[in-house]
Amino acid sequence: MSIQTAQGFEPELQLYHAPTTSTKLTLDQMFPEQKREEKRIKKAKEALGILAHEISRVELKRVVAEVEYLTEIWLDELERSIFDGLTLRELLHEKGGL
Repeated sequence: MSIQTAQGFEPELQLYHAPTTSTKLTLDQMFPEQKREEKRIKKAKEALGILAHEISRVELKRVVAEVEYLTEIWLDELERSIFDGLTLRELLHEKGGL
């Protein structure tokens, strides 16, 4: 398909081709964090249901990051209250487990 312009120049249109399965698999192997992020976003959308359509992808990523951070903080505080001021990770490291 070509387009006739005022100067008589016919630019060649290049069609976009979606990445092949092997390209996608290679990229997923090279950058596994992208796959994990997609999985987290998908789970958040499932949890939010209809509300997920009202939030932009950028906002959803920010909310997921905030919830993960708060969850870690709250779990650390709970573990410190149970294990004499240490988190489970600190306790296991102290015992030579991690």
